[in-house]
Amino acid sequence: MKSENRIFPVSLLVMLAVMVLFRQDALYKIPVWVWITISVFVVCSNLFLFLQKKKVSKNWLSASICSIPLLFAIQWGCYFRDHFKKDETVILWSTVALGVLLAVGLIYLFFIRPIDEDTVFLLLFSGLLIRVFYVVMTQANYYQNDMGKLVSGGDGHLGYIYTIYETGKLPDRLMYQFYHPPLHHMVAAGVMRIATLLGANAAKADEIIQCLSLFYVTASLGLMNKIALRLKISAKARAVAVGLGGFLPYGVMMSGAVNNDPLMTLLVMAFIYFTMKWYEKPTIPNIIPMALCIGGGMMSKMSAVLIAPAGAIVMLVKLWQERRAFGRYVKQFLVFGVIAFPLGLWHSIRNMILFHLPLGYVPGPAAEKQLITDNSLWTRLFDLTGQLEQYSLRWNRHEALLDHNIFTAVTKCTVFGESDYYRRNPIVEGVGTVMFWLTAVLFVTLLVGGILWLKKGKSKTLWKVFFSVGAGTILFSYIKFCFDYPYVCTMNVRYVMAAIYIGLVALAAGSDALTGRRPDKAGKGGVALRVFTVVYMVCCSLLMLNFSYLT
Repeated sequence: MKSENRIFPVSLLVMLAVMVLFRQDALYKIPVWVWITISVFVVCSNLFLFLQKKKVSKNWLSASICSIPLLFAIQWGCYFRDHFKKDETVILWSTVALGVLLAVGLIYLFFIRPIDEDTVFLLLFSGLLIRVFYVVMTQANYYQNDMGKLVSGGDGHLGYIYTIYETGKLPDRLMYQFYHPPLHHMVAAGVMRIATLLGANAAKADEIIQCLSLFYVTASLGLMNKIALRLKISAKARAVAVGLGGFLPYGVMMSGAVNNDPLMTLLVMAFIYFTMKWYEKPTIPNIIPMALCIGGGMMSKMSAVLIAPAGAIVMLVKLWQERRAFGRYVKQFLVFGVIAFPLGLWHSIRNMILFHLPLGYVPGPAAEKQLITDNSLWTRLFDLTGQLEQYSLRWNRHEALLDHNIFTAVTKCTVFGESDYYRRNPIVEGVGTVMFWLTAVLFVTLLVGGILWLKKGKSKTLWKVFFSVGAGTILFSYIKFCFDYPYVCTMNVRYVMAAIYIGLVALAAGSDALTGRRPDKAGKGGVALRVFTVVYMVCCSLLMLNFSYLT
């Protein structure tokens, strides 16, 4: 197996393990027999792999060693939450201890150990572990969007899933969130059906449904790494991108989502990867995955179509380059259309017929308290008046500091989601404040890194255009959406996660453009990026630790 593909089976196996072995409805998430079984397995597998003394075995050895602290962290976190969740002294010292341990480990990875493919895998695996910690320690109804209830007749995404689970068919009435395409909800209902047949409680199945997003989000990170490899970006630069992407706070929170954003983001990233693969080898077997990804993405959420213009440019450029084989490419494009268009549009057409909804229908939020129509274009984009006096979102229009600035709001959401938990105690407030400013710096750095890549990078001009159009279309649509639906909730970062992952790839490419991919030319910029990545990963981990005290 290629080294860049290892994270996919690992994350799939971990997802299944979390579904089956962890007790989501209990205080202590790992029963004693499960804890002992996993511990024995980890120790025995480490011993076996050590005795193998093969390079490939060392990769798995390192990964399994990394998983040992997670077992202690989950069980210890449950104990702390039960006994010391109001003891700020204990919380403080546990936060400090974790911070020191993580800092030492990451300094070793980024500055002492040579950065290679194993390093990238370990960072991807670390991103998986922090997501497992979040999913296991945080109940499904915390910090999520448009959930509804997992009951018969319920609305929201959970009600949508339950309807399919209960009836075996799509809803025949229009309720809150039922306008969405159903791919995620169908998959979740299928998993729920299997889980309940095996004895799971249907009322608690939202905790199992979370695990799907655990895999989706981790696989998106793996695809981000594979896309960067297609651009021939060095392991040192990819380690920075993977570290930052793996420990983006909302990216961690998104791994516990029950809505359709994680699957849509995964399929958009897959479409980008398969588009690059098709361009290098344009065959029908290679264009079919492209069609399935864009069609499946639109069948998860219609906004996946925003990546289509970038893909169309690549396809048209290839057609022009190979114009003498015009007929061959027309056949491939027909195959693409026959798969992608029906798959992506059938549900929207169904909504038009049954519910008389226009194509691309999006309902406006019912909560008038979020309405911010009294803000101008200048105010929404540049005015910071009152926006930095609180680092979590302000929702109520009767509050003087209601969030209206798009940049500050999306930064707040990246760190805290739509919650205000950061005000719960001084420790999480301090860590959260640091994370807010680090994330603001990260977004600026993504822009600077992208510009450096466009100006100095040695990648094909086509790929620069492809990524620029892809990210630009998503961001333009997001800003337009914020003005078309002037509510606080429309500034949520979940709508632009794919653009952030594209930006991280561009940042890595920009870093390589400065160093020429030579280890002896890392320079101050490369060192600064690695230092920033270490600090960001540590602070995100501390933030997730404090999640466990607050749920």
